[in-house]
Amino acid sequence: MGIAENKQIVATFVEHLPQGTADWGLVADDAQWWIQGAGNVSKSQIREIAAGLGAMATSAQMFIDHITAEEDRVAVESHSRFEMSDGRLFENTYHFLFHLKDGRIVLVREHFDTGYARDFFGAETQDALISSAS
Repeated sequence: MGIAENKQIVATFVEHLPQGTADWGLVADDAQWWIQGAGNVSKSQIREIAAGLGAMATSAQMFIDHITAEEDRVAVESHSRFEMSDGRLFENTYHFLFHLKDGRIVLVREHFDTGYARDFFGAETQDALISSAS
């Protein structure tokens, strides 16, 4: 796969991730996802975390602000907008670094404002989302 194809794979995946419509076939079964503040999680664990977060929202969107690719890596700066079932609005910023091999995501490093997330969700809820996937 070339750089343009890798960018398209990642863009499609990221934009659909919060709605629960992401194509998980784009992610290798043995892929690792590193989350700032949580460490490494597996494909099945990140799916559980995403589903748990999505279950708390009535609307969830991820917007790509910038996307850059080189060789097998795609970097994405993005921001989210989650309308929570309790009426609050969760908006955060993210930086993802995706590594791809043969058209599939094999490694992700996810950075975001963990302090804002912890303040918004509360430590117990944030920890529960992460530990439920362990």
